[in-house]
Amino acid sequence: MRFDRPQFVRALDRAKPDIVLGLGQSSRQKIEVETQAGNRRRARATDPLKPIAARGARRLQTTWLPRLGRGTGKSRNAGDYVCNFSMYVMLDRLRRHGLEIPYAFIHIPHDWELKKATDMVAKILRSVRARNGACRTKIK
Repeated sequence: MRFDRPQFVRALDRAKPDIVLGLGQSSRQKIEVETQAGNRRRARATDPLKPIAARGARRLQTTWLPRLGRGTGKSRNAGDYVCNFSMYVMLDRLRRHGLEIPYAFIHIPHDWELKKATDMVAKILRSVRARNGACRTKIK
């Protein structure tokens, strides 16, 4: 697995989003919103943990906790792979540049039906748009 910080930073800089909702698959039983990213990564489960940022904060808190509804949960462990890496890199970029962009990350079980997962994400984004009205993104 290749960890590519510029890939995430460029996407953030290019899009100039109103909000960021990161998505990842997990082997968990239910959808979970991640509350923090850890300064750790590894390419394989057998590899030792390495820091993402040598002098970075141990943990970075997400800046938005969307309400997901019944049957969902919160997690304090986004793992050690690309989901956690992308969260940490983007939260660090937002923090270092003083960008007040709401950021959340949701893990969706890998065995969920695509329509069910898509409907959940659309519902979250519609609720943000209804509350803020400022989102430029068209949501179906």
